[in-house]
Amino acid sequence: MSTIAQPQLDDQPDEKQRTMREIVQHMLQSETYYVWALLGKVEAASKAVKLAEKGEPDLVKLLQQTTAAHVERIKAMTPAERTQPASRGKETWTAHKMLRRVLEHKWEHLTELRTRLGLPD
Repeated sequence: MSTIAQPQLDDQPDEKQRTMREIVQHMLQSETYYVWALLGKVEAASKAVKLAEKGEPDLVKLLQQTTAAHVERIKAMTPAERTQPASRGKETWTAHKMLRRVLEHKWEHLTELRTRLGLPD
């Protein structure tokens, strides 16, 4: 994505679809929320989300930074964090649920981006 021209990132195929930039911003926000829901705030990921929202052009770098920060935090999970659920509002989060959401969500949107770019599966 770092080689995609800025206008292409902001091109909206139709009014019902997000731009590629909006998809990446959504990916960053969602992944950060999923990790936060169980483990609390991961500062480096929160900073990356803010940079994306402000229009940082290197979205690949932000995705990599966010993923690295989350992986580091997930590796540091305590035995209690691995086994005890956490309540956030009306929703209960477990380590399994958080990891599944992170992986599924990222895969879904990366597949969408690959399709838009005409890249093979």
